[in-house]
Amino acid sequence: MAGAMYLLNTLFTYVRSTWNRQRDILRALTRLEKIMASAAQQLNDLKAQLADTTSDILAKLDQLEAAQGDLNPDAQAVLDEIKSAVQDLDDRVGDADGSDQPEPTERLF
Repeated sequence: MAGAMYLLNTLFTYVRSTWNRQRDILRALTRLEKIMASAAQQLNDLKAQLADTTSDILAKLDQLEAAQGDLNPDAQAVLDEIKSAVQDLDDRVGDADGSDQPEPTERLF
């Protein structure tokens, strides 16, 4: 009888420790999931902010060019380089807000 009690106690201890480890792993995974979701949201927010900033910069450069009229060749070259760099940034960031997507067309059929 003492041997059976010892085996039951050993089995109970094993089950309890296994359950505790599984609970700890689940808690760690839950924390990791929350951290990853928060990081993803922050990255998406930053991407959207960069895309908006890029659009604003391009618009301001167009306004500057229009206000200045005809620029001399050196100034035009600098403006073109800046526009190219900003456009490159916009291409790298992508379309965070959906503004680059055409409006869906209505299908008749």
